[in-house]
Amino acid sequence: MKYAAIEIGTNSTKMIIVQKDASNSFSVLHKSTTVNRLSRNMFENCMLQQEALNSGMNIIRSYMKDIEASKAELVSVFSTSVLRDANNSSLFMAEVKKQCGCDIDVISGNQEAFYAYKAASGLMESEHEKSIVVDIGGGSTEIIYGDKRNIDHRISLDIGAVRLTQLYCKSDRLANEQICQVTKNIRGELDELPDMAHKKAILIGTGGTIKTMATVFSNSDYSDESKIHGLVVPGSAVNDIFHELANMDVEARKAVKGLDPKRADVIIAGLQILQEVMRKFKASQIKISSAGVLEGFMEQYISLHS
Repeated sequence: MKYAAIEIGTNSTKMIIVQKDASNSFSVLHKSTTVNRLSRNMFENCMLQQEALNSGMNIIRSYMKDIEASKAELVSVFSTSVLRDANNSSLFMAEVKKQCGCDIDVISGNQEAFYAYKAASGLMESEHEKSIVVDIGGGSTEIIYGDKRNIDHRISLDIGAVRLTQLYCKSDRLANEQICQVTKNIRGELDELPDMAHKKAILIGTGGTIKTMATVFSNSDYSDESKIHGLVVPGSAVNDIFHELANMDVEARKAVKGLDPKRADVIIAGLQILQEVMRKFKASQIKISSAGVLEGFMEQYISLHS
């Protein structure tokens, strides 16, 4: 049986088509990611802009055609922070229903955190080994503490690479004052977390910022996620990449191998979130999961419908 799902995110829209096997696991037949930034110019007034709406509609329509051609069953079209936050999200959802015939499920931050955990749990090395999973998205960051069996804590924070860039980092080359303002905002959010730094746990990361950092670190193609799954990146390398990119303007960042040019303007704020998460939990390294919320959703769907 083939299943498909679409995730409408703050910075990108993704589609996955999978083949369910006899053991109720799945293999990915096709995955597409389009960095279309539905949230462009949104966070100052929490209103989706018409140009972004049109682009988002075209991508969903294209994905629907791909799913139909694959003869997969579309099991969900869901959205995360961008439609949780936009005051006019209902207009976009109604138009998608009218033009594409599908309903959009706007999932909560807790659901988003759960799916990120499900996706990353495959990298947890033993049943009872504690891990901290961090998913840095465009509009929000999810942090989950647990093991393969159970989640002990999960939280969704309103800090994301696009959100912080739009609010604080509008210039082409960032000044120290802007970087400090972003850091202050992130630390204010992270200060609300329970203190897990004393607990022995590995840090596992997913989301666009973290995967982009990993492709830059490994000097690999940003469109080939297979080379970064399970990769361990030292904290010192994260800091080096941040400082290198922060000293460039946006155009220079676009030429960096491993960095998707469409993420060049938001990568600095995203890396600041990662740095502060690693500082908070005293993590010396991070293990990369190329699987994220969309894969976690599919894993949960198949387990509930087997």
